[in-house]
Amino acid sequence: MKKIKAISLVILSLIMAFTLTSCAHIKDTNGKDDYSLNTITDEEIINSTSSVVSTSIGIQKGDEYTYKFGKISGVKVITTFDFTGYLLVETNLEITKGNAKLVLVNDGKIIKTFNNNQADNYFGRISGKCYLKLAGESAKVTLTIEAKQGV
Repeated sequence: MKKIKAISLVILSLIMAFTLTSCAHIKDTNGKDDYSLNTITDEEIINSTSSVVSTSIGIQKGDEYTYKFGKISGVKVITTFDFTGYLLVETNLEITKGNAKLVLVNDGKIIKTFNNNQADNYFGRISGKCYLKLAGESAKVTLTIEAKQGV
């Protein structure tokens, strides 16, 4: 019995090691002054349900959320809205390194691409599931969002 547990532990450890080492950051290949995505496509952003490598911290203060990513590569679902009605999303995406893009996806389409390095917002009617997604390529970003449903 001890032998089976030991073998199971070794196998589990190997699986975890391969999983962790197979994840890699996406290289920033379009220069340090160009923050636009160079590798990740809009189609990948729309179809992704969070395949990301990142180091991050999230802070909530009332209705405002701040996320600090030391480095993010891939697509992360920041939040999901699931209702029919009006939605107000206010954002500020500050990129200091790499490439990043913040979008709102509804009904299989990007309905809003938020501006980088300045405050931006979306106000409109949505129906069903709507996703706020952040795509990054070795990006160091700070994202502040405030969202209100049914306004």
